[in-house]
Amino acid sequence: MTEQIKQGNQNLETLAVKANLSNIEREYFEKLKAELKQLLGGKTLEDIEKTQDLVLARKVSKKMSQILEFLKTKEVETKGLIIKDAKNPFAEAFKDGGVDAPETIDYELDFEELADMNAAVYENRGLLSWAEEVKRAKEKLGKMSLEKLEIIKQEIKEGAIPIIMPGKRVMLETTLDEIKKLTPRYKSEGAEIAEANESLLEWEYLKGLIESGNELLVSDIPDEPYILLTKPTQKSELRNKSVDEQKIAITELNENRTEENKMYAMNLHEYAAMQTVFAEEMIERSEDEDAELSKLNPLDFGFATWTRFVSLPAYTAPGSSSVLVPFGDWDRLAGQLIFGVGNVYASDGAGVRLSVRVEF
Repeated sequence: MTEQIKQGNQNLETLAVKANLSNIEREYFEKLKAELKQLLGGKTLEDIEKTQDLVLARKVSKKMSQILEFLKTKEVETKGLIIKDAKNPFAEAFKDGGVDAPETIDYELDFEELADMNAAVYENRGLLSWAEEVKRAKEKLGKMSLEKLEIIKQEIKEGAIPIIMPGKRVMLETTLDEIKKLTPRYKSEGAEIAEANESLLEWEYLKGLIESGNELLVSDIPDEPYILLTKPTQKSELRNKSVDEQKIAITELNENRTEENKMYAMNLHEYAAMQTVFAEEMIERSEDEDAELSKLNPLDFGFATWTRFVSLPAYTAPGSSSVLVPFGDWDRLAGQLIFGVGNVYASDGAGVRLSVRVEF
């Protein structure tokens, strides 16, 4: 009989108590115990050892090993995840492109495939350090704590997409030229899919922050690679509020959240990545489903909406009393992302992009 089954003679409940499981970990533990009980079919571990049923013994051994490993590490495998009845994050863009799409989908999540796709997107645009960071992080994605996994699943359930981002150091070392190249593909009405022009990033304030590697750019960004979860809606969120009111609203949103699923306002690097990765996902999904999009608009299309980066301090130009805040937008006439500064007042178009950052 295998060593795992012999170990199983220990009291699993005692091991669980020693592991000091959280509520969600306890629920998962009970699920594993129920699966073990079903496998045993009323037999005891001693019964299996006596009958020498090797097939059943291997199955029980595997399940027991899974339970003991979970109690030791509190981590679970992340392969083959399906988030049922998730709000479809691609529905808005599909419908805008003249293709019917369901409001909910069973969202399939494979972290290794996600890492490969994100790394390819970054590499194709010349952000080699981003691609290498994601590739190195890939091996860590095979297992994850239940708490973190549940946060990811819940955000996806509510309509977010996951994007693997580099850590703080790599993000801060990203050059101005690299940021300008992190741009989405798009499709104008009746035209072919096109590459965006390099982003317009000419404001001296923003250029100075990037070129000097100012820490303000990456405030609250994790040191290591992380999973960004954000809803790719055409319009940004928390519009019709001043910058101060938007900050207060985010604080209020976090009153009922833990540190692990805290909500943040997206920063400049995340915004460029979201625009780029989401467009690639839309193109890939439309091809997989043989759905011809009449158009594919980047987010913040037109003049109706743009995204403020409220984690950056406001800016006052020399010789001016106007207080300005950095923002990101899509210029449909120029076919490019633009990063600039605008006023801090309440506006129907000026919102933020809310996101959750999950370290792994």
